[in-house]
Amino acid sequence: MQHHLSVFGRSLSHYLLCVILSATAASAHYGTAPNGYYPGSYNGAIFTGQVVQSTDDTISLTYSHGSKTDSFTGRVTVACHFPSSKDTLTPMPLTQIPVGSVITVFYDPKTIKVGGQKQKENRMIAIAFQEMNGKPVAEDNKLIFFCLPTPMHTVFRSFLQ
Repeated sequence: MQHHLSVFGRSLSHYLLCVILSATAASAHYGTAPNGYYPGSYNGAIFTGQVVQSTDDTISLTYSHGSKTDSFTGRVTVACHFPSSKDTLTPMPLTQIPVGSVITVFYDPKTIKVGGQKQKENRMIAIAFQEMNGKPVAEDNKLIFFCLPTPMHTVFRSFLQ
């Protein structure tokens, strides 16, 4: 992990957490995040699925298993920081993630008021790529890209698997 952070420089540590996701998390739809450094309020919720559509700040995923399909829609409050070159992360809209990619979304379910009515919203804090352009991402290359304002404070969180 030190090697990955030293390649990109110190500022990257605020945006990026290198975590090898377990095979279980990569193949399941709803699940629990691996242990690691996250914002203190994060509850460990994840969803893995295929990108079906996106806007600058929302993304929709589906996960199919046999005849059952689960859908997920999440929203970011700030742009996610994705690689724009070998050693630079740049805030980018969710539309930069190709349709068909398989990703894991780290999110907090929230209840918000819209027009006086309560609505549920999945507020995304990070994304990890599982498959890009039809090819699986190698385990040692799986990184978590945060979608949080900076500076961000993280603490080690351990979740029951």
